[in-house]
Amino acid sequence: MEIQGLSKQQMELADLMWEMDTLDEVHNFINTLPKRLRGQAKLVLEMMTVAAVDDMVRNDDLDLANAVINSVK
Repeated sequence: MEIQGLSKQQMELADLMWEMDTLDEVHNFINTLPKRLRGQAKLVLEMMTVAAVDDMVRNDDLDLANAVINSVK
């Protein structure tokens, strides 16, 4: 997965979240951040989700793409 245009801080958040095992773990992490970083982390998570779905659609794995979309609603 590749996301273009991230700031250094957003890249660090993405790296931390990428290493987490579950979406619950990511949400718990985001909730521990100071308010000023929480919005950035949520934005990065959305960008990561879109990139993942885009990768799946390109690989014709539409069932998995729909499952990912539904898991973050």
